[in-house]
Amino acid sequence: MSRKQVLAGCVVAAAVIATGGTVAAASTFKTTEQKAAEAGAPTPTVTTVPVEVKQLFDTVPLSCDVAYRTQLDIRSSSTGPAVVTAMPLTDGSVVDNGTLLGEINGSPIFALTGSFPLYRDLAVGDTGPDARLVNNALMALGLLNKESEPALSTISAATRDAIAHLYNSTSYSAPPESGPVVALDAFHIISGPGTVSGPPHGPGTLGQVPLLSLGLGERGLFCSSPAGGVPPEAKNGQQATVPGLADKQFGVAIVTAPAATLPAAANGQNVSPAGTGQAQGSAAQPGTGGTTQFVFISVGAAANGLKGTVPASLVVGGSAPKQLVVPSAALWTKDSKTVVSIVNGDTTRDVPVTVGFSAGGENAVTADPESALTAGDQVAVATR
Repeated sequence: MSRKQVLAGCVVAAAVIATGGTVAAASTFKTTEQKAAEAGAPTPTVTTVPVEVKQLFDTVPLSCDVAYRTQLDIRSSSTGPAVVTAMPLTDGSVVDNGTLLGEINGSPIFALTGSFPLYRDLAVGDTGPDARLVNNALMALGLLNKESEPALSTISAATRDAIAHLYNSTSYSAPPESGPVVALDAFHIISGPGTVSGPPHGPGTLGQVPLLSLGLGERGLFCSSPAGGVPPEAKNGQQATVPGLADKQFGVAIVTAPAATLPAAANGQNVSPAGTGQAQGSAAQPGTGGTTQFVFISVGAAANGLKGTVPASLVVGGSAPKQLVVPSAALWTKDSKTVVSIVNGDTTRDVPVTVGFSAGGENAVTADPESALTAGDQVAVATR
């Protein structure tokens, strides 16, 4: 092959290569619009939720402790060492007029009902309101015949016989006739039936702790806001809900737990409103300390299944019952109107709505009856 032929062949080959490269480059070329379209997000999937029918509530969280309206600590009034030698009661035991509370230093201690604590030993012939209190309690037990004044306010031989019967009925010997009929350290006065709240002290040295604690009155929830104190939204007569107690609402009262303001109780009783940690009794001085407020939720017998600290919600507002409810994420604005988008398969229908009440990210809405917005409709919600 001549030199001219070889050169011509190279020129042809180069042209072919150049042409092929141009075609390849053209096939991969994209406009700016094409590149932007390919880099954009894919078509989003529509997320829907059903329209519900329910009542909405605006609530405030509460932190609550299960307790009785009043807590009574039974303490020994012995001036010497106090040793618990027997304890017949357990946590949850019911205490009433005449109940044996325990045994300290081998001697029994009884509960009697009355409106104030004992402040002295009582012997035959003693008179006064404390004598009347004891006789009234013994008559209520059926151990003393009905008396009238002045015998009602006098410790008599009949009173001594009734006390002896109370001792004997619990397998104890009656107090010796040489001593008081009613010894100050043998009786504790309670205002009414109570329940042992917490394990009582077992046999052993008593020290400075109570023999036992009684819950008096109604048992319920003493609540405050998680940050402490009564929420400013709280008012008497409101309702509250407690998780685990179905959907029932319970009555609420704002209660004030007084500081120690009772006169000295010579029989060693200390009374502390539940949850205050402030004792009332022999160490109390009138007028000292302040008051503590709580939201008290009256849950009735349901309190028996609750222990420790439990959450609750104070209801401070609500919608009418049986409202159509949608989440806030389903609401959007179209032509200056609030609408929801009903999704049915591949079709979407926008329905104007009016928001009547909002709480917790949900909204009670109404719509024109002709729009046919009903419970169960799937409405689109915005997602992030």
